[in-house]
Amino acid sequence: MTVIIAVEFGLTVVCFSCEVLIAEDCLSRYRPDYKPPLAIVCAKCDTGGREYPWGKVDVSNPVHSDLSCLREMLVRTEAYRLREQTKQRYDEWYEQYDTYLTKKKAAEDAAAEAEAARTAEAQAAAAAAADQAQRLKEAEVAARTAQEAARTAESEVERLRCTVSQVKHELEAAVQEKESVEAASRATQAGLEASIKRLAEDGANHRHAAERSQDQYATLATQAQNANQARISATMLGLDDKEMPARTRVHVHGHGEGTVEGFSESFWGRSEYTIHFEGNKKAITLKLNDGNHRWLVI
Repeated sequence: MTVIIAVEFGLTVVCFSCEVLIAEDCLSRYRPDYKPPLAIVCAKCDTGGREYPWGKVDVSNPVHSDLSCLREMLVRTEAYRLREQTKQRYDEWYEQYDTYLTKKKAAEDAAAEAEAARTAEAQAAAAAAADQAQRLKEAEVAARTAQEAARTAESEVERLRCTVSQVKHELEAAVQEKESVEAASRATQAGLEASIKRLAEDGANHRHAAERSQDQYATLATQAQNANQARISATMLGLDDKEMPARTRVHVHGHGEGTVEGFSESFWGRSEYTIHFEGNKKAITLKLNDGNHRWLVI
């Protein structure tokens, strides 16, 4: 049979066989017929025993209680073995507890590492989402900028188309004017030839006068043709938005007649002409081909 002394939390501190617990002198002197287990009676307060209706029990009397036998075993005969077994059981418990703490710390570290990994993955996913959102925003801004540029280009193309159409009309008008001038020149030349013929028919007396008159008329015709050619050339240069000859006379609707005194070529947009109009003290600068002015070389 085995006697077990337990402490708090159910830990087994020591386990002795019944032969160890029983002191031989106690059995031989007080209880020759004794058989385990031990019977222990505790004293009440400081009386050293207990009072019962049938008598008084003395806890130190081996006949009444096995407390003296137990005390002999704990204090004298088995004290060393009790300490050794207690230390052994404590070492075993401490080793188990240390293993438990190690496993617990490893589990906590693994959980912390897993949590850190999940946090890092979440942060990486958030950063990737933010980066993707930024790229989408930049793409939207680029798309809006491209659309605005396309609309601006379309507006510019439409404006250039209108300008080209207007220039075409003006060129056609200039060509018609050129044809009118040439017709007038031909009519003038025909009139001069008729006059020369009539002067030649007037007689030999007026031959020299007629010859001089013919020379004069020929000079006038040449000057008229040169003047017409100069007007046409200046008109074509003006329509091409290029520099016209110096001192070219022009008529601009709303300003009147004036003389071209300067020219400024523009790489973007229409060129500027400096014109001194009659009645003005200072010359002004105009963009003749911007679609807001009607003009004519005179």
